[in-house]
Amino acid sequence: MGSRIHLHRILFIALSTAFVALLIEFTGDFGSLWPLYGIPIIVAALTFHAAGAILMTAICAALVALHALDANVPVTDAAVLEAAIGIGVFFVSAMIVGVLTQKQELHAVELERTSVYDPLTGLYSSSYFTARLEEEIHRRARYGGEMALLLIELDDFKEFKETFGTNRGDLLVEHLAEVMRISVRNTDVLARHQSSAFALICPHCSPPEATLITQRLIELIDNTEFEGDELEPVTMHTVSIGIGTCPDPAHDAEDLLALAEAGLRTIKEDKSSRVATAPPAETAQVGET
Repeated sequence: MGSRIHLHRILFIALSTAFVALLIEFTGDFGSLWPLYGIPIIVAALTFHAAGAILMTAICAALVALHALDANVPVTDAAVLEAAIGIGVFFVSAMIVGVLTQKQELHAVELERTSVYDPLTGLYSSSYFTARLEEEIHRRARYGGEMALLLIELDDFKEFKETFGTNRGDLLVEHLAEVMRISVRNTDVLARHQSSAFALICPHCSPPEATLITQRLIELIDNTEFEGDELEPVTMHTVSIGIGTCPDPAHDAEDLLALAEAGLRTIKEDKSSRVATAPPAETAQVGET
């Protein structure tokens, strides 16, 4: 989309420059028509920022000089002085426009980046996860197949932060995110769902495959030493994982998320396992919604 907009603007810059040049050439009205060159200069600044302003100002200044020579206008003539001053004004204005436009575009890119990515872990943000989950549900409904959602929660994270502090907790979350990032499939979508929880969308994933993924993640994290601080340089930590699968029993994003959350609740109530789907009663309730 962006390249298409740039192409349209490039064509407009080229055509408007040629139009002004031909208009001056055929009418011979150099004195009143040369300011029209300000249009392509400003458009170039909007499109290519300072570089566009410099390039188009140079081109238009050269064209103005050629028009003056063709019209046999003396160098000291007021029209030439006016043109020189005008080109200078256009250049300064275009530079200001170019710089401000570039700053706005960079700011927009940064806002988009921060809305898509979690600032601490660099994983996808919770808002992006929600949108992507809906997208994957619609894709599965259209093309068929199965998918799974894993909610991965740090065990006893509240107590960990109370013992070691918020900074240490953030470090643990950051390192856990990195461990999971390099271990999931390329087609999976890993996001930070909450302060101590992550979400993993697994397209084209059957329930048995989802179970294998959870077991692999738990084994990997169980055997990972997380970097700490000088007082306690190494921390071992565990996670619990709730699983939701689609289309059986979930049929939409809300059901799938509810199933995975119910699985986590089951783990908290029954400490015998760290992997769970929704209990039968909650599964039936979700399927009916």
